[in-house]
Amino acid sequence: LLASVWMTRSAYGLALEQDKGFATTRVQYEALLNAPEPTLRALCEALSLPYSPAMLSGEGYSHHNPTSLVGSPPDASRALAWQHDLSAREIEIFEALTHDYLAMLGYECASPTLPRPPSNTEKAWMLLQDAFAFLYDSVRR
Repeated sequence: LLASVWMTRSAYGLALEQDKGFATTRVQYEALLNAPEPTLRALCEALSLPYSPAMLSGEGYSHHNPTSLVGSPPDASRALAWQHDLSAREIEIFEALTHDYLAMLGYECASPTLPRPPSNTEKAWMLLQDAFAFLYDSVRR
């Protein structure tokens, strides 16, 4: 389900890019992590906002989830965190569900061949994990 959430959320931004009456600026996650200052400066310029070095530290921003990275300074190592946070099969499933979308956005798949889609059992397990994660987050709030 993470794959469908990611595709849906990024699709909203892509749809806005196509709307000629709506100005958009695309920020690639990896650029924000690997070159945070120039990326933030360009974003601020596009939004007609003043740039502040405090933006790099997340200073003044608090978040209710203590395990969240929101409000933390950009960390370049996070750009490739998925490679060690996910199993090879989890990566394959993600790429099976997002293969064409990844290519459209200029990303290369880690799988050398067309990935094998999730089985019905894997789909059920993912739904169960998502349901437990939702309940856990609801209780923590």
